Amino acid sequence: MIKINRSSKPEINTQFNCLSGNNREIIKKELIKDTNDCCSFCGESDISTGSGEIEHFMPKAHFPSKKCDWENLFWSCRNCNNTKGNKFFGKGEDDTVGSLANKPLKFDEPDYKFHDWFDIDNFSGDIVELHKDIDENKYQREMITIKLFGLNKGTRPSIRLKEMQKYRKNTKLIELAKYRKLIRHYFEDI
Repeated sequence: MIKINRSSKPEINTQFNCLSGNNREIIKKELIKDTNDCCSFCGESDISTGSGEIEHFMPKAHFPSKKCDWENLFWSCRNCNNTKGNKFFGKGEDDTVGSLANKPLKFDEPDYKFHDWFDIDNFSGDIVELHKDIDENKYQREMITIKLFGLNKGTRPSIRLKEMQKYRKNTKLIELAKYRKLIRHYFEDI
């Protein structure tokens, strides 16, 4: 859920599939650079060494015309990519395509800022919605985003909480450099 400042669309050979051979490597390199090698959704870092994958925000199974759109491609860890699969913006857990009002948040939108949509529960480490009793449409987008990528499933909340606690306890400027990716991930736009 990091804010992504996209670079220009990379130059690829249009004679071939956009995600084949050298084209895939060019796109992958640009996505890694744009996200500082963090998963666009959960924030896991250094994923290019193992679990990094190219994620189609709008699944190519349902939106084949978006398969090669630069704005539709994100750098993702395998866990987020597999959790989402071919689901997109349905109302139910297994829905594939639903109302555009339920479209998940896209983290490369110019006005996207984590703290405008979410907070982190200090006790559980869960990502929580900010618009539950304020704006039904925004709340639906927050819920769909959290559910679609499984942001509060498994060990993610406990790892997030542990890292946040380390950050809060650490007041030495030199030591803060160790947490620069986490700081950038959650607090860059505050």
